[in-house]
Amino acid sequence: MIKFFRRIRQQLLNEGKTGRYFKYAFGEIILVVLGILIALQINNWNERRMSKAMEELLYDQILKELKLELADLESRKDMTSLHVDYFTKVSEKKYEEINLVLLTQYLGISFDFHNRNNGFNSLIQHSNSNEIFIKDLFNTIRLHYEEQYQRVNQFSKWHIAFTNGTVEDYISKNLSVDIAFKGNEKEILHALEDDQLMFIVNYQLASNNATGSALDILINNTENLISKISEQLDKSDD
Repeated sequence: MIKFFRRIRQQLLNEGKTGRYFKYAFGEIILVVLGILIALQINNWNERRMSKAMEELLYDQILKELKLELADLESRKDMTSLHVDYFTKVSEKKYEEINLVLLTQYLGISFDFHNRNNGFNSLIQHSNSNEIFIKDLFNTIRLHYEEQYQRVNQFSKWHIAFTNGTVEDYISKNLSVDIAFKGNEKEILHALEDDQLMFIVNYQLASNNATGSALDILINNTENLISKISEQLDKSDD
């Protein structure tokens, strides 16, 4: 093609048609520029298409992680409900309705929360160097991980510190436990007459009630987010 254009230019020069030569050369430059622009446009379109496809793959990964997370949250909610029921009976001194030797076990359990965020972290990295196409969904996901999860994470850290500090310190100094962290019923009954142990029980009761409420909100928000991501991915498949 280049040789063809060169041959035409040479022919025009040989025939002394310099005016037509310059017009032809200018037109040739325009064609080359247009060709470059079209190539760049196609390349940009391909990059955008690939970027959008990667974004959707990351949403799919987040969706899978959220479904696993939801199952964990529901399991934690069930466990928290058991703790609330147990501590309530201790607080109300209904000792005959529970296995009192398990009190040291229940008191020693902290709300240790670790969410799955590999997909979200990958999405944030992707957004740092690529255009985000589904901005509403991206912002909703970001809010879920950076605000809602962070609030639960902060509460989790506080509860772990309280359990590992105040609770374990009291138990180690005042109660004997076996290898399974079960206590001695007579020791526990005697200790419950002390305001300090009952304070710890009521504190853990309040903490577990707060945990249950936080989990209810997080479960509801996670279910809504799963629904939104699923709807978006279904649209992309159409």
